[in-house]
Amino acid sequence: MVSGNTVAYALGGLAVSATAVLMFLRKRTSRKWINVENVPGLDISSKKLDGQVIVITGGNTGLGFCAAKELARRNPAAVILACRNVVAGNEAARQIMKETGHSNVKCMLLDLASLESVRSFVTEFKQEYSSLDTLVCNAGVWMPMEKKAKTADGFEIHAGVNHLGHFLLVNLLRGHGNPRVVVVSSGLSGSGRVTCENMEDLLYAGREFDGKGPGFAPTGYCDSKLMNVMFTKELVKRYPHTRAYSLCPGMCKTELGRNVNIPFYKKIIMIPLFFIFVRTAFQGAQNILYSVLQSDDKQVNGGLYRDGDLVTATDDKVNESKEANEKLWNISAKAVNLEEE
Repeated sequence: MVSGNTVAYALGGLAVSATAVLMFLRKRTSRKWINVENVPGLDISSKKLDGQVIVITGGNTGLGFCAAKELARRNPAAVILACRNVVAGNEAARQIMKETGHSNVKCMLLDLASLESVRSFVTEFKQEYSSLDTLVCNAGVWMPMEKKAKTADGFEIHAGVNHLGHFLLVNLLRGHGNPRVVVVSSGLSGSGRVTCENMEDLLYAGREFDGKGPGFAPTGYCDSKLMNVMFTKELVKRYPHTRAYSLCPGMCKTELGRNVNIPFYKKIIMIPLFFIFVRTAFQGAQNILYSVLQSDDKQVNGGLYRDGDLVTATDDKVNESKEANEKLWNISAKAVNLEEE
């Protein structure tokens, strides 16, 4: 008969072995993850941002917060956290200033779900700052499609916030110092389906899941992240003097999924996968820092990057979709009344 102690020792040994395997796999996976401090010329002692003005949407939490803090360490003239929640934004600004010693980090109200708010932000920003050096389009939303959430202007929530809000923001600020534009997309952009035939429907209603692609991700999120890449491509085509890059930060532990209720048993099942593949917000933010800091001659203008390399499958696909890229721009400009600006 097997004793209780024997079973306990066996289970303990199994747990130790499993933990060791998971740690080995995470270490092996994370070797590929970029850290700008290890990239020649981009470490904090070599790459300063003296005199620059930087805007980061959604800079109060997650990737945006980590990127803002690391950029503040490099002595820019100002770091602006453009946030919907100004209470959280002001607290984040205070925390960054305390931890970095930088004296000019501030929060400004920006709700990307409202085109009026985008325009108000731009007006206020231009009144206070004579030019902009870097614009990081980081804020985003991830919402179950069954909620049928809409923006204040009636757009499908993912298309409205992740794409159209940033589309308008970039275009209204593009001529204010010709800033470098960094757009946070996602590897899920490869699962997006944005075509000349369906894109107008996607902006207003979204797309139902048809059993193809990642079932855990809202179709609207995937489509909006593909729109980010398409928009970036078309931006540099129309304005070649503008430097713009989109990026995938990898799977990261942030508050992006706060609107999703995952059953407890699924969370337990997913723990090993999360432990191996999911990055911290700081680790994911390294991708933002790379696109902000790396010299233009070492990046393909309009390219989609992850860990310092082009995401060739999606990047090549969007390079070839020139007609769709152009149509998305035109439909987006009409949707946000850009022609009136």
